Amino acid sequence: MAIKPNEAFSRVLIDAQLAELGWNVRDQNSVRYEVVMENGTRADYVLCDRHGRSMAVIEAKRFSVSPGDAAEQARGYARQLAVPYIFLANGNEVRFWEWERDAYPHSIN
Repeated sequence: MAIKPNEAFSRVLIDAQLAELGWNVRDQNSVRYEVVMENGTRADYVLCDRHGRSMAVIEAKRFSVSPGDAAEQARGYARQLAVPYIFLANGNEVRFWEWERDAYPHSIN
């Protein structure tokens, strides 16, 4: 699956933000990219705990797209991965969603 140029730019920013927060973006036991779901779709990022277990999904969107537009797509990934946390990001804005508890994602920056 090819990454669109605008989304590629967003991913550069998201990778830098993750690294700034202490995530080792080169360690696939911590951060996984383009994770193939059972239905054939792909989650952009999956964050894992120190044992390599999935704990959150990040859906990356183009810089010009509101991250909230990806909520339903990301919820589908979270369901398939059985993870409680979703981050929606476009490189500029990040929204967090504990989707099984909260009705909507909220901005964290």
